[in-house]
Amino acid sequence: MLKADSYEELKEKINTRLGRKYSPSKIKYVWKIQELFNNPDFSVLENGNLEVDYWRLTRELKFTINKKAEWYAYRYRNARLSYQDFEAEFWKITWDAIEYYEQGGDFESFEGAEFTLVETLELFWKNRIIDFIRSCLYTKKHNPWYTAASLSDDFNEYWPDTSLLQDEQLIINETIDELFCDKSLTEDERRLLEIIYDNPTESLREWGEKFGFNHPETVRRRYLSLKRKLSKYSPY
Repeated sequence: MLKADSYEELKEKINTRLGRKYSPSKIKYVWKIQELFNNPDFSVLENGNLEVDYWRLTRELKFTINKKAEWYAYRYRNARLSYQDFEAEFWKITWDAIEYYEQGGDFESFEGAEFTLVETLELFWKNRIIDFIRSCLYTKKHNPWYTAASLSDDFNEYWPDTSLLQDEQLIINETIDELFCDKSLTEDERRLLEIIYDNPTESLREWGEKFGFNHPETVRRRYLSLKRKLSKYSPY
């Protein structure tokens, strides 16, 4: 841990380390990102509480993330991983890194501030994108279809189709009405639920485009909040 008695002393110690691996222009960028993280905007929620809004930070990171997504898409073009795949994953990794960094202290209190946000982001990007790529590159023997047996000709005779009974369908309809009328949902969450209900097979990116979100991580966070609030309706 870097020990310091003031902000300037801490910054000088960190700059000494940054100078060993970054160019002067990169160090300037590092502190620009740090400043945007240390001084975020705030948005007011419906209940009156304040929520940190990193829109200026994400706008500044967008160019870097786009370039990384382009490079990896070209590098792994034969693996059928697209630019959109990498862009979405890099945004997910970015938000995970920011949430992790939020818990590690700050430069104002000199607690837990050994590394800058950019250093943390680069560490997350480097390690987690490798895990993502590995998770997508399945060989034939790891593919679930490789060991799946085909259905026998008389399968339907022994396992007939069982469509929903009228009473069961009625219960489902009532549950759907409860979901949309849940008072804990915000207007954005209720709108997202409508989009998901009308387009159940689409991806987070496609839902986000219908909603008008700027990047996929925004819709992912709304989706996770929606899923958490509606988990009480799950029968499992």
